[in-house]
Amino acid sequence: MRRIATVSSVLAVAFCLFRAASPACAGSTPWRWTEDFSSLLGRDAALTTADWDTSAGRLHLPRLELEIVGALDTPGNAAAVAAAGGLAFVADGASGLQILSLADPQSPANVGAIDTPGLCLDVSLHQPFALLADGSGGYQCVDVSDPAAPVGAGSFATAAFAYSIDVQGDVAVLAIGSLGVQFLDVTDPANPVALATLNTPGTAFNAVFSGRWVFVADGSAGLRVIDAADPAAPVLAGYFDTFGTCYDVLASGGRAYLADYGYGVVVLDASAPATPTFLGSYDTAGQARGLALDGPFLHVADSGSGVLVLDVADPAAIAPVHVRDTPGLASGVAVMSEFTLAADATAGLQVLRHRHLGVEPALVAATPARLTRCPTS
Repeated sequence: MRRIATVSSVLAVAFCLFRAASPACAGSTPWRWTEDFSSLLGRDAALTTADWDTSAGRLHLPRLELEIVGALDTPGNAAAVAAAGGLAFVADGASGLQILSLADPQSPANVGAIDTPGLCLDVSLHQPFALLADGSGGYQCVDVSDPAAPVGAGSFATAAFAYSIDVQGDVAVLAIGSLGVQFLDVTDPANPVALATLNTPGTAFNAVFSGRWVFVADGSAGLRVIDAADPAAPVLAGYFDTFGTCYDVLASGGRAYLADYGYGVVVLDASAPATPTFLGSYDTAGQARGLALDGPFLHVADSGSGVLVLDVADPAAIAPVHVRDTPGLASGVAVMSEFTLAADATAGLQVLRHRHLGVEPALVAATPARLTRCPTS
């Protein structure tokens, strides 16, 4: 049976090791045992035991479970979620936009809602507006300055079914499936102006800005990269074919993270966006649909397997931190402080606590790099 170390037992071990390094026994020579942090001790695949960090010579406390602490079943099928100011904005399919208070994360509460003409699949916040990708309803702009009474402020009929929306400055990009992506000038979000439409070879499910570039999760065509330096004249600039169906993409720190459905997660070097290259991948147990990044941790909406947290600090050796099944089919995720918010389809919004993963103990004394155990008598 595997023995799991508790926080108290780990600290006890650390204390004993520190005591063992005391100069009081420096003169003893008959025998001694030395730990020079040249190996990992007490660590299993799930990272549930103590982690001896060899690179820095630090003792980390155990990584604890990702746990569901609250939930609220929305009236529709929760597809995506965004968070700001203690509120969760849920793209709730046929039930439009739902606004929930997370003042008490253990008891999310309904604040306001507004129906939309189509199927609300994504939400991007551009205060005081929530901008929606509304399926056949195209682009919808909702004034959420009063979250208890959201008001439709404007709309735009996109060229095809709108799956996702992202905003950078005064420009919005929508993934519109079979017709690629559409760019809108949202200087006045209530009265958007068409800039351009650019077709992609696959089915564009998600598109996100990263400076002048737009990264597109293009279904069976993998990742497509668009140069949108001039959003009125975007140009296909690069690509990376994946094995699965690319549903979501994040771009951060010179990397692109892809949710590749049945093939899990793919990480690319995107420091040269026109020529992305493979760094690593992780085959999840479910179907990777949505992503959120929090430092070295990638949160994955893994459909039937719930929410998975991966350590992607080293993309060539992606490590699972924890997985928590959810009652529905996790489609989208967002990170808010120590919580992960999951859009869980028919199960609405799930609130999971995650910040206590990988906690470091407080430094109470400096210790030598080598700890030596020697006899006491």
